[in-house]
Amino acid sequence: MESFFCLSDDSQRLFIRLYTRKGPWFRMSSILYPEVLDSQLAVKELSAMGYTCCYDDTNNIQDEDMKDLLDLFTISELREIMCSMKKNCTRGGRKQDLIASILSSYEGGECTFLPSSILDRTGTCIKISSKAESLVWRAERLFFLNGEQDLSAFLLVDLGILKYPSYCCIITEQIFSSRSGLLAYEEAIELAQIMDESLDKSERESVLKCMKIAVSQVSSSTEKAIHTTGSDSLNTSSYFSAPWVYSKVIFVGISFLEHERRQLNSPK
Repeated sequence: MESFFCLSDDSQRLFIRLYTRKGPWFRMSSILYPEVLDSQLAVKELSAMGYTCCYDDTNNIQDEDMKDLLDLFTISELREIMCSMKKNCTRGGRKQDLIASILSSYEGGECTFLPSSILDRTGTCIKISSKAESLVWRAERLFFLNGEQDLSAFLLVDLGILKYPSYCCIITEQIFSSRSGLLAYEEAIELAQIMDESLDKSERESVLKCMKIAVSQVSSSTEKAIHTTGSDSLNTSSYFSAPWVYSKVIFVGISFLEHERRQLNSPK
């Protein structure tokens, strides 16, 4: 985070603007904000510091970025590409269907000129780097202590739409006592997210795999942390520990298996 405050005011303002917009890619030609005096220079500085990635050369584009870049196009622009491919470019058709058709032709080797065609129409495009996204995500989690709220909450407060409760920072009673504790918590949260996805899809093997990992992480020392009793601050901090998250992964996994067992044993 220290490097962010070394950026110019223009770069900081532009980064926050882009981060709170729906992306991931943005056309440079559409980046116009009254508080950013020189967008070109700001983008150059952000890219140099690793906060953004630029697409200004067909050699830089990755296949996995194609769909997101095509999503920047209007339906009319997508039809123009379809016509250049000598495909049916008559009126009608949903945007996502047009994108799927173009990508299918590109992957089939029928549209090798697609990267240059995209660049010709969009000009230089930029997106927030994965490194920067991870950095801000971590800062948001440290501040809000959840994965639901983000920087838009501050905008809602400034506009008077949301009244944020007053709070007092107690520096001596930190939720995460060390960096290793935070990283372990993040790792546990990632496993919990995989478990949630597995439960939504009823993927039994994936559920068992998540449970196995969680069980392996729960040792005598972590069990002690889960059942810590004492002051309110200590009880609160235990909810933001890796052992607590792993215990929840195990619990929902057991619930899933128990529900599965009851279904199998229920009379037909």
